[in-house]
This record gives sequence, C-alpha cells and structure tokens, in this order.
Amino acid sequence: MENIQRSFRPVAALPCARRRSFIGSLVKALGLGSLCGAAARTTPAPVHRWDEMSASDLKAALELKSLVYLPIGTLEFHGVHLPLATDAIHAHEFCLAAAARTGGVVLPPSHWSPHGHEKWPGSILVREETFRALMTDVFTRLAEQEIRWVVACAGHWPSKLEPILREIAAGVMERFPKTRILALGPWCHPADTSVDHGGKKETALMLALRPGLVHVGRLDRPEAFRGVGRDALEGTARFGKDFFEAEVKRFVELLEKAMQETR
Repeated sequence: MENIQRSFRPVAALPCARRRSFIGSLVKALGLGSLCGAAARTTPAPVHRWDEMSASDLKAALELKSLVYLPIGTLEFHGVHLPLATDAIHAHEFCLAAAARTGGVVLPPSHWSPHGHEKWPGSILVREETFRALMTDVFTRLAEQEIRWVVACAGHWPSKLEPILREIAAGVMERFPKTRILALGPWCHPADTSVDHGGKKETALMLALRPGLVHVGRLDRPEAFRGVGRDALEGTARFGKDFFEAEVKRFVELLEKAMQETR
C-alpha cells in the first residue's frame, strides 16, 4: 500500500494544468474517452422544479425552454392500501419524467380538485367553481410571465377535469395569445387509456413510484375493496414501471406533435 501511495505522490504534486493533461492522457490511453462521451450523450435533461429554484435560476431555465408542467391531483380516498395523494403523486412523477425528456420546469402538484369520492375517509375535494378559479389564476399568472407553453396534467379523473381545463385555458389564451395551454396526460398509455381507482393500475403505479406507501397486505378481506378496483392485488411493481414508462413515452410524442401543430 505504501508503494502504491508513493507512486501517486508525483501526480498529486503536479500543477493543476499539468495534472489535468496527465489525467486526460491516461483516460485516452485506457480507451475510456468513448465511454465518457457515450455517458454524456445519454444524460437526461436536467429536471427543474419551480419551487426549488431562485428567480434568476428560473429565468435562465425558461430561456432555454419556455415550457411549464402543472401536475394536478387531489387528496382522495384510494382504499386502505394506497396514499390519499395517489393522483397527485402519479401526475407529479409523470411530469418530472416528461421534463427529463423535453426540458422545461415542473410546478409543485396541486392537490385541489373537484368530483370523486366525496365524504369518504381522508377525501378533501373542492367545489368545481373553486377549482376553476384556482386554475384560472395559475394559468393567468404563468401567461403574465410570458411562458410559451403550459401543460396541465390531470392525474385525477381526466375525462372530467380535462374538458374543464381546456375551457379555462381557452379563456386565458384569448387574453394572452402568446401562451399556449394544453391539457394532456398522464393517462395516455398507447394501448390502454382507461383509468381505474385504487385498482390494478394505480396499485402498480404506486408500487413502482412510492412502494413504501403501499400496503397490499391490508386487502385481506372483501370489505377492504370497498371503493376501489377488485383487481388491486394484480398490480405489481414491474407492471407499474412498464405502464408508467409507456405512458410517458406516448405523452412526449403527443406533446411534440401538439407543439408543432400550434406554433
């Protein structure tokens, strides 16, 4: 060990510039340059979280890509085995994964949505007029900052929320024509766009995204399935991972097409 340490002392003692030159020569001699280049080429885009950035960092990120993701979920009963924020977690992770491919900035998830399992344990669902006012304000504040693209991703009941979001977006875009607002994803799997509630898909997605928050062992009696899909026990982490990756891939394709068509 002493001999090895002694052999490296001359390198450590070299001036900084000569040390970099020596290391570069060593990498080339060992044939590591192509591996380093390949790793750099496959590095995903940096994911920017709006709430974790300074104003100057946000400005710089939006100058690179004027695209903002708004994940929309809720706090809602999802059975005895899944977290109340299942929809918000799904939407937020979905937006982060998409942003890693497209660039842009991801807003914190909204947990305030209407419609669903009202009056079930843990559910906090707001009135539709509250949701409309909130989304109008968020879209407007983003448009006032001259964001070019805003993508609202409804993890909660998209067939119900997306039409509302598109209606709100149309009103805001009429006042701010330079901003384009889309309601798209995350339930956009290329082979299956159907949505379940606490069933196989959502259980699998949470096993893939937040395994520590899933308690399938609690589904041990018939009454435990009250309010959720009876196929919940069929959900696996592998199925959830594959489903998630497929919906993100399809979403990016749809988004890029929509952005090209509305330039």
